[in-house]
Amino acid sequence: TMALEDDGQVELYSLRRFPSPTPTPVTKTHPNGVTVAEAIDRVDSAFIETTGNIAAIDFGTANCSLTYCTTKDEQMRLLKLSSQEGQVRVPTILLVNEKGEPKKFGKRAIRQYQRLDPSQQLKYHLFERIKLALGPHEDISRDTKIPDINGKMFFLRDVIALFIKYLKDELEQFLKLSGRSGRSIYTSRGTDSTTCTVHVLTASDFDWVITVPAIWNQQAKQMMREAAYQAGLCGTRPIDKISVATSISHLVQVQNVEYPEKLSLVLEPEAASFYCRAMKEQDIAE
Repeated sequence: TMALEDDGQVELYSLRRFPSPTPTPVTKTHPNGVTVAEAIDRVDSAFIETTGNIAAIDFGTANCSLTYCTTKDEQMRLLKLSSQEGQVRVPTILLVNEKGEPKKFGKRAIRQYQRLDPSQQLKYHLFERIKLALGPHEDISRDTKIPDINGKMFFLRDVIALFIKYLKDELEQFLKLSGRSGRSIYTSRGTDSTTCTVHVLTASDFDWVITVPAIWNQQAKQMMREAAYQAGLCGTRPIDKISVATSISHLVQVQNVEYPEKLSLVLEPEAASFYCRAMKEQDIAE
């Protein structure tokens, strides 16, 4: 709801109040006699308060990237992927060995696969453009399968989880090598001795955001959410390998999600809209 103030400025108000099943608008009477919605406190709204550590994944059909921000950063930063010569946006391509373990990602996956002997290529599994399987016209469920380049079938959720886990691991490796730390833990020993243990940031210290197309149905969004849990974004034990899908019993189960509220799915056009609103005029001109 928007209300025009006396000075000509537009003020925004939220009418959403959760978890009440029947939201009741809170109103106030403006000096000019117009009744408008009253601003709702953040703790009483649908917004999520973060710790200040945020990581966001753009999981595209052709390319993907990750951006992050810690309490010590002034703005979001694109992560330079160490395994991709410092590139910030890489092809959404994954190479898995005969044991089901991820080996290479992005352009390196293509190069590695091309160097394999034809007999070895049949044993490896190359995945690309898997996001197309989540289109609005697809029949999606937990046992939805996707073929590798050789036609062998794997569970779609498992494959997506490996993609997300790769990006998560890249962020954690960067945080470890750069010495990015979170909270400091002080422990007293006796009366005069105190030790300080610095907590190195990990994936569970971040609030995660993944962008999804606006045309996706709820089944596709749920698939992405469960794949993110499976990748270890929210305190779960991450997947480490996949296997050829023969029955639903082979699908890795998602269990003990410790911090499910740390994951948010954001519609791609809305994310683009917020970004444009934050841009400066010179950025738009460029």
